Amino acid sequence: IVFDALAAVKTSHFVYVDADFVPSLHLYDELMKQRDALLHYKTAFVIPAFELNPLCDSVECKHLHEHMIPDTKQELVDLFTSPADNPAVTQFDVKGNPSGHGSTRYMDWITQEEDELLPIECMT
Repeated sequence: IVFDALAAVKTSHFVYVDADFVPSLHLYDELMKQRDALLHYKTAFVIPAFELNPLCDSVECKHLHEHMIPDTKQELVDLFTSPADNPAVTQFDVKGNPSGHGSTRYMDWITQEEDELLPIECMT
């Protein structure tokens, strides 16, 4: 199904995410800051995936979680780095599938400059 969907892409670029991901409201603007890199046909961006640690398991928690979604990178970083023993946000699926996003360089992403692109070693 994934390959069928990719074959149907009619644009030069696309963002590939799972249906339950909530992209940043600023994603398009952030990608457009890298317009020159997007012109190269072999450019791929890895967008780090994070997940909120649940406050509870009930359906009512959905509304609490919606309000926890950060608006900026700094807000996300603050949630990711606070308190180390029980952060509000973690690397996506780190316990259930550590190799799935394990190659994403989360700490590099947190500390990189806004206009800096980092190479993806396995692709360079």
